[in-house]
Amino acid sequence: MAGKAGGQDDDVIVDINVTPLVDVVLVLLIIFMVTARLMVPPAIPVELPKASTGEGGEPSSLAITITRADKALPERYYINGTEVTPPALRERVSSELKKKGSKKLQVVIAADQLVPHGKVMWLLDTLRQLGVEQYAFNINPSAP
Repeated sequence: MAGKAGGQDDDVIVDINVTPLVDVVLVLLIIFMVTARLMVPPAIPVELPKASTGEGGEPSSLAITITRADKALPERYYINGTEVTPPALRERVSSELKKKGSKKLQVVIAADQLVPHGKVMWLLDTLRQLGVEQYAFNINPSAP
């Protein structure tokens, strides 16, 4: 036996001590769980309208999101996940149009279903005034 005082020990140790292995695996699991939450960017909470006839589209080069108004804040606009004001929205879309041209720029609009219709129409009107020719609406593809 191992640890026997005196004499030769010819017995082979066949037991594997898995306690250190389990400790290391649990520590790694905890590290991955903590860092995974830090790596995922926070999403903009939008409740998309439902439609059963939605189609998949090509990846867009510009995603515009409109969130519903809170008690204290009005509707907010985001371009590719970054919050912008309406004048800044016009500037960003104009700069993207200059880079890519009106034929290549596609805008996908994701508006919360509780956003007033007038806000969405203002955005569409602004995009068309700036020269955007391709735009689509993001929906929840389940039947109503």
